[in-house]
Amino acid sequence: MILALLFGCGGDPVDPRVAIRARLAAELPSPGNVAPIDERILLGQLPVACRGARTRVVALDLEQDWQDLLRISARLGARPVAEGGCIPPEEGAALAAWAADRPGWRGERAEWLAAVGKVDAADALLVERGEDAARLRVALAKGDGDGARFAAEGALLEDARDVLACRVLGLAALAEGDAAWAVELTTCGGVGDRVPELLRLRGDALDRAGEHASAEKAYRDAGADVHLATLLYQEDPSPERLAEAARLLAPGPEGRTPPAALHALWMALLHDGEPSLAGLDASFPAAVARATARGGDADLAALDDAPGAPAAVARATLHAARGDRVAAEAALDQALASSPAAEPVHRARVALRLRLKGDVARALADWAAQDPDHVAATGWRSRDMPWAAVVPESWEALAARHPDPRMRPDAPSGSDTIGAAIRTARALPDPGQRADAFATIIVNEPGLDGLVAERYRSGPSSVILQARDP
Repeated sequence: MILALLFGCGGDPVDPRVAIRARLAAELPSPGNVAPIDERILLGQLPVACRGARTRVVALDLEQDWQDLLRISARLGARPVAEGGCIPPEEGAALAAWAADRPGWRGERAEWLAAVGKVDAADALLVERGEDAARLRVALAKGDGDGARFAAEGALLEDARDVLACRVLGLAALAEGDAAWAVELTTCGGVGDRVPELLRLRGDALDRAGEHASAEKAYRDAGADVHLATLLYQEDPSPERLAEAARLLAPGPEGRTPPAALHALWMALLHDGEPSLAGLDASFPAAVARATARGGDADLAALDDAPGAPAAVARATLHAARGDRVAAEAALDQALASSPAAEPVHRARVALRLRLKGDVARALADWAAQDPDHVAATGWRSRDMPWAAVVPESWEALAARHPDPRMRPDAPSGSDTIGAAIRTARALPDPGQRADAFATIIVNEPGLDGLVAERYRSGPSSVILQARDP
């Protein structure tokens, strides 16, 4: 039956639509809804789109409906129907083979070939320009991030409602520190408010921009409970906000998910709750949280390969608790190398040297020598590893133990090249020029979270999508 569906007597593909349509007609309980499904496809609502496409090929038998059926089947992974596919893989293969010489099927066939692992053949179909929506999916199947971003720009020119393209470009914008462009992309041709993943991305971008109230609304609209709870307990916590965060992070019948467990633990550490390690996974943030809450030898060992300044400071703290000054200083050096102008790192150096009777004066001199604009641009934000929990000592508390005029958050008065570049950018009269100058600094110096927010406030993104060759 499969061979008969794929090939005629001479070995050429035959039209498989009659057999597929007959099978679907026998399986469908009624003609059903024959409304257009193009928006369902763009929104990624593929199971619903599949039902619509199957109904339409039976009721209307239009070529576009058959193209949609193959595209949806490819985007569902070319899987058997019993495993969540749209049509049996052999029927999809028959459609793709039959359409080889038909105009207008290039994108659908390329997506199908990529879905069944034939990415080289899919690439060969997309040599000529156009079909960027298909080019995007093929690039993702190949793991080609740069190609996916390039194709996503073209896909949005083809249809501004392509949710996958909006998401790919939005994530890329946020990774480059352009929160304004990321927020704009989440509107996605007017459909973004109906897509939870884009609303969640909008919340992430607004959070990076310092627009916490707007970020909370986006997370609420997305149903992103853990993201919302994180802002509630980390930003302007009040009894009411903490109570809501506790409710959102409360364990369900099967316990907490790893993200909920992580933030429930941080919340307990920050706000005098009862810490629980239950539900944590093997991620780096979870390792830092365990070390901060428990501090055992196994927790210290788990931090050996953990990247970033918060993990290094947590490692230094555990070494200091064991009286190992050499190891603590080595970890502090790693934290400083990772984030040289981060205020919490310098505060941790002072706190741990006080504990170990080290060179506090040198640590304070290093702090005072920092460029204040570089410090402000670095920021404090690390949602999954909050500095306030990793370095709980305040400048005020430290000054009470060791009075010194440099023992304060505004002590830095030095100058460095990053701070100078920031000041030069701020002096530019045109908002677009300022935004571009900030963008250059952010690309060259990753980790300047504070500058991301300033870039957002400086003016609209200058990014414009333009038609291009593939």
